[in-house]
Amino acid sequence: MKKYLIAVLAYMTIAGIFPAAAAGANILYNGGFEGPVDNGSPGGWKITVNRGTEAEIALDSGDTHSGENALKVAITPPGGRVVVYLDEAGAAPITPGAAYEASCWIRTQNLDYNRFHEAPAFRFNFRPQRIRPGKLVDLINKLQGTSGWVQISQKATAPENSSRIHLDFVLTSGTVWIDDVEVRRLR
Repeated sequence: MKKYLIAVLAYMTIAGIFPAAAAGANILYNGGFEGPVDNGSPGGWKITVNRGTEAEIALDSGDTHSGENALKVAITPPGGRVVVYLDEAGAAPITPGAAYEASCWIRTQNLDYNRFHEAPAFRFNFRPQRIRPGKLVDLINKLQGTSGWVQISQKATAPENSSRIHLDFVLTSGTVWIDDVEVRRLR
């Protein structure tokens, strides 16, 4: 089924049915968390709560960077690990060998390491072939403690045997709002 879905999406991209795959357009379908919630996760995204972590996860309409919603993840002390990641069907297929930029807007309150001394991070890579090392932004270095909305971005070139984006947020302690996540082809 997975191979069939990838083949159909690739065909649709080549046929021009997915114009978002063009250079400069956001290839994510729900980067603003505006879509419906499915099994507790915003459309196009999955959320995993690990290691006995206690967390409140919700769409927040009261504190957004833009649009109607932002994703809010509040992790109860002493922290743990919540991973918010892009579902395989959450983005248009990519062009192997093309350069991409992933960006997002993040706001934090009491952001910190978890009890395992793991840092919160914004990670960007490709599948099935990955870049090594993968692109990672340590959120403690950018947003330690409490911050207003800050844009974070990183660039990478897709390997020749890649067909999709892998994007995730590893959250460890405190409250994080995520909004306006974008992946754009640069050339």
